Amino acid sequence: MIEIDSGDTVAMACVPAGGTPSLPADRSQVPELYRQAIETLKQGPGAHFVTGPVFVRGASRGDTLQVDILEATRNMDGGFTTILPLLGTLPEEFTDYETIHPRIDRERGACVLPLGAELPLAPLFGVIDIAPPPEWGACSTNIPRAFGGNMENMELKPGTTLYLPVSTEGAFVLRRRRPWRAGRWRGLHQRAGDRPRRPLPADGTQGPTAKMPPPRPQRT
Repeated sequence: MIEIDSGDTVAMACVPAGGTPSLPADRSQVPELYRQAIETLKQGPGAHFVTGPVFVRGASRGDTLQVDILEATRNMDGGFTTILPLLGTLPEEFTDYETIHPRIDRERGACVLPLGAELPLAPLFGVIDIAPPPEWGACSTNIPRAFGGNMENMELKPGTTLYLPVSTEGAFVLRRRRPWRAGRWRGLHQRAGDRPRRPLPADGTQGPTAKMPPPRPQRT
């Protein structure tokens, strides 16, 4: 854990989720930091490796944490893409487990697929979160909540500002990026007295305005 003041800039490096089953056959493509994480870190309630925490001095419950994403750089030469039954964009069409290992061309900012096709990379910060309210207990990073989590928002990229409600002293910021991303960010926080108080709901939802998406239509 490191401690910072409001307005400080922090650089963090992260490793991807997935673990041993997601690693390529050529282990030379796997950074030593990632191998160490897989071998030594205990699995928590979520699927992600997260870097942190960062303690923001002066931040307390009722404040708002402002996270300015300044930069994202690629720090790995490869990644993985997995098909999981019942998950993803077309779960009915792709029902068998399969994992491929695209190569990352960091200089050109491109992802090279096994058969040679290329896709441009668009770095985003898949998981950004702070400590949940203590009364919620241990929370998984898998499901986004009021504290952030696995938002997978394509807009969480350099030049974006994210606001999160502080629930504990110091906020305790945690970060995870996609396999090829590292980055710098700046954290600021606003005092509760400077804005209307918006209490956090006890049931873990995003608040009274949160709505579930409509059911996906079934194909015939």
